[in-house]
Amino acid sequence: MAAAELYRSSKVFFTNFNMTFNCLTIKIKAMILVRDVFSLKFGKARDVKALMQESKKIMTADEVKNTRVLFDLVGPAYTMVLEGTYNNLADFESAMGKAMGKDEWRDWYQKFIPLIEKSYREIFTILD
Repeated sequence: MAAAELYRSSKVFFTNFNMTFNCLTIKIKAMILVRDVFSLKFGKARDVKALMQESKKIMTADEVKNTRVLFDLVGPAYTMVLEGTYNNLADFESAMGKAMGKDEWRDWYQKFIPLIEKSYREIFTILD
């Protein structure tokens, strides 16, 4: 199921909603956090850090503002996490389409691929 279809079929989880308890109303704005976790090839962290700095030149100001890159301090060695926040899954899917549609991104990605051993994606709901 595509992300947009999943969003439409379960949009109650990704929209603003109110909860009332004994005359107390709590407003909750839900967003999503997307975490792409990469296991880097041994000895390639420095190369990946340089490429991640280069990627900022390709990204729009909003993309840079809503994204952060983390590198391991403890735990599995040579791990990098790319985190991004979005209003909902449809926004995430749209942002991915725009980014991957750029020639600069495709060229950058060809340099990134050989440095990665494996990866996976996590998507969380953020409640403010």
